[in-house]
Formats: sequence, structure tokens, C-alpha cells
Amino acid sequence: MDKRRISLVACTLVLLLMLAQAAQAGDWPMNGHDAAHTSATDEVVEPPLKLLWGFETGFKSSGKYFSSAISSDGVVYIGFDNIVYALNATTSALKWKYNADGSVGDPAVFSDTVYITVYITQEKNKVLALDATTGAFKWEYTIGGSVTSPTISSGAVYVSSNDNNVTALYASTGNLKWKSEVGTDPTGDTFWDKIGDSFPSHPSVSLGTVYINGFKDSKIYALDATTGALKWKNKVDSNIGSSMIHNGIVYVRTFKNVFAYDAATGVLKWKYKSEADSSYFIYSSAISDNVVYIGSTYIWEDTNKFTQNLNGLEAIDATTGVLKWKYEMGNPIMNPPVVSGGVVYVANPNLYAFDATTGVLKWKYKEGYYIGDLVTVADGLVYVSQKDALLAFIPTSSISVSSNPSEAEVYLDGIYQGKTPIT
Repeated sequence: MDKRRISLVACTLVLLLMLAQAAQAGDWPMNGHDAAHTSATDEVVEPPLKLLWGFETGFKSSGKYFSSAISSDGVVYIGFDNIVYALNATTSALKWKYNADGSVGDPAVFSDTVYITVYITQEKNKVLALDATTGAFKWEYTIGGSVTSPTISSGAVYVSSNDNNVTALYASTGNLKWKSEVGTDPTGDTFWDKIGDSFPSHPSVSLGTVYINGFKDSKIYALDATTGALKWKNKVDSNIGSSMIHNGIVYVRTFKNVFAYDAATGVLKWKYKSEADSSYFIYSSAISDNVVYIGSTYIWEDTNKFTQNLNGLEAIDATTGVLKWKYEMGNPIMNPPVVSGGVVYVANPNLYAFDATTGVLKWKYKEGYYIGDLVTVADGLVYVSQKDALLAFIPTSSISVSSNPSEAEVYLDGIYQGKTPIT
């Protein structure tokens, strides 16, 4: 048998074994990683990275709807337009796909079930539950208005929609647990005031409370997770994105500021004004080890056009609201940063890795090469979503190759790496 061919087979086997082991290291089961939407994981995936595989849908997506990658038990779930795909995290092999007959958002995984929200029309949408192993239909629940991706906590599925409702469903059956209608609260104030002409914020859940932000009325609401009853609300300065909860504090991003509220009472603890405005797109930020990470985007002018802004990544002390560091970038950050141990990953649309403590740029993938926008860290990999493809990156330090016989020549992406064994 050809010696070089032996080396290639051995390389594949060793790499697959390593990835199968890494798949147990950490999951990313829903949008924002967890119900508190921290966008952070303890799983450490250190750069530099190398492209491991790419999954293409096989058809030209409209690019209007594609989700971030969600991972559980070595399976990656992702939505492109109307279809949800389940892929083997190690090989990208297709396990199943499901046509939802409507645009799908980020999936969420709980126990043996995948939950997705499906946009059909402005007036009628739905929550779907599918078998995580086979993709078989389990149940559906109809929702009015544009609906967010699901948040799963304590056996319940939480979604919000711009028909002025927050809905809680029993995860096992899809039966209604409660629905918190908008309208007016006892003080006579508008409770929701149509939380968005387009998209409401994702519900965030922590310690028995659901936190939801009104996109249009610029308020944050705290609802009892069991009953849907209002606990408290507070007003901010402008449109707001989804909340994050960390160590008893709720963090809210607006166009110009970051607000920190006591999670139990709603009392303001501090406010941080960013030098980099984000006056059109607002997305969730990330929090880890008592640091809040935010990115800036474009400014929307009265002339109906976008202008370049002071784009960059900022790190803020989560206790005091004081800036720790910032890194200016040439392109806007359109989606949340992701924290993996001591590394912050950002796609804008190149893929960057920063030291979480100092803000020093550790690594950047292919200058000028379009990667994508949505980043997920799971299975020992970094996933990046594009409009019709999913890319998976692996740390170059994770690649070791052995062969029998030894001294087989090894090439990676056409580049000679040496002779086995390589560690």
C-alpha cells in the first residue's frame, strides 16, 4: 500500500477520534448559550484555528433567514430559510432535515427535543417541537405576530412576539402554561406598546423570573416565570436588545448605553455610555467573569442610509460599569460576541479572537475573507453561520497525526506538515 495513502487514512481516523471526544466537552443548547443569554461558555477553544469542514445547503438560500448553530450531544442544529438541519458535529454528515414551511429561527434543544419558531406571516406563526434524534414532528403551537427564538428553562419554552405577548409553554406537551398579554397595567401605562414593528427581544430567564425588553416602548419587564405576573419594570433611553443576567444583575444594551439593574428589584445600579453608537442594530452582548462585552454597528441617518461608525469591541466591568478596554475595527459587529474561556470571538464578517482580559488581538482568519456573522462555540469547535453554509473551525493545536508505519508525509490543506508522528 502506498505510504502516503496510509498517512492520509491515519490522519482522518485520529482526527475523528479527537473530535468525538471533544463533542462531550461542551454544548450550546440555545440562542445565547443559556437561558440567561450570557453568550459565554467555560469550554476553552484556543486560536489559532483551521477550517475543519463546511456544510452547504445545496441550494441558493435567499439569505434572509439563517440561524446560529446550536449544539447538543455531538449534534449541530441549524436553520436555513424554511429548513432545519441536524448534522454530525464530527463529520458534518446530515442526520436529518425538516421543512417547516416557514422561515425558522435559532433552534433550542432540551432533553430529547428540538424546539424552533417558524415565521409564516405577520399574523400567524408557530412554535414547533421535533424529535432530536429523528426530526419527527412532536407538537406545534400557533403564535400571532413575529416571534423570537425559544428560550428553555425548567421544563418550559418561552417566546415573545410583536402581537404584544410573552408566551410560556410546557416543553413536553406544547400546552399553554401562561400568556402575559400586553395592554395596560394597573397604573394605566402602556404595558408593551407594541414591543416592535419588526422583532421583539428574546426572553431571558434566571431564578424564576423572565426578563423581556420592549423594542418600541424602551422598557424592561420582569415577569414571574411560573405565572407570568409582572414583578417590576423600568424605562431606558431608547430601543433595546435582549437582556443578560449574571450574578443577580440584569444587563440591557440600548443604542447608546448599557444599563445594569438589580435583578430582584429593578433598581438601576449603573449606566455606561459607549463612544461607539449603535443607533440602528441592537443585539445581545456577552458577559463572562464579571466583564460585559459589547460591539458597535452602523448609524442610521435621517437621509435613510447607513454611515460608518466608530466600530469596535468594548469590555466593561460588570460591577462598576467602567471601561476596561476597547478595540477599534473597520467593520461593524452585527451580532453578539462569544466568550470561550479567556477568548472573545467576534465575526464582522471576518473571524477575530481577542484576549478576554487585555483586548489584545490573538488571531484573525484570512484578512479580507468573508466568513459570516453568527458565532457558536461547542464540541471543541468554533462554528460560524453564513447565509447558505455552516463553517466549523478547529484549533490547530488539536491536530495530531500518527501512522503505521511511521514517517508518513502529512499534508493539511495542501501544505506539507512533516512526517508522522506529529503532535
